[in-house]
Amino acid sequence: MTNEHEGASIPAPYHRGVSRQVVVDAAVALAQEGVAITTSAVAQRLHIKVPSLYHHVAGNDDLKELVIADVHERLAFQINTSRPWQEEIRNVARRQRDILKQFPGLISEIAQRPLPNDSAITSLENLASLLTGAGFSRRNALLMLGMIDLLVIGGSHDAQAPQIMFPAFDDVTGSDLGQGAKLINETPDRSDHLFDFSINSCIAAFEQLLNDEQEES
Repeated sequence: MTNEHEGASIPAPYHRGVSRQVVVDAAVALAQEGVAITTSAVAQRLHIKVPSLYHHVAGNDDLKELVIADVHERLAFQINTSRPWQEEIRNVARRQRDILKQFPGLISEIAQRPLPNDSAITSLENLASLLTGAGFSRRNALLMLGMIDLLVIGGSHDAQAPQIMFPAFDDVTGSDLGQGAKLINETPDRSDHLFDFSINSCIAAFEQLLNDEQEES
């Protein structure tokens, strides 16, 4: 195989021990470190020449798509139908946020991609079935999944933010905003605390929605 990506035909030797999965794993590791996903960076990490990568990937765009597909596979989850739906929502949301925040440079791109594999779709179908089995309408179950997705994406971005988010209000001790900012700034793991608060607030709203649906039926 030759490399024609630079406008020239360059021999691309095959390296034993370097497979497509090895290349993807190296690119995933770079993404987790916040390094741009390029064939040059992957080749340097694997101690091989860039042309050798073209046995396994077509180029930078192909490499990035493979990493995004790998992250989507990680985001797939198993549903325990023996547990309450509230607990499963918490578990799924926390697990997905923990995975996404490992890839700060890719969160937006991952969120914009359609689900690429059957395992990701099956995961959502199983969670939707758990919700409809609890009494939610199909429409509301789908809207709930979308709301959880919004919280996970936003929570993943927020995990990259500074611990102290409200420095301007620290000294405004006479106002509710100043007192609240002081308490938030003193809260350990601000981002985790905020995410749990958001998920629990959503679940409380979902429980009220379920009560309303049952009263109407």
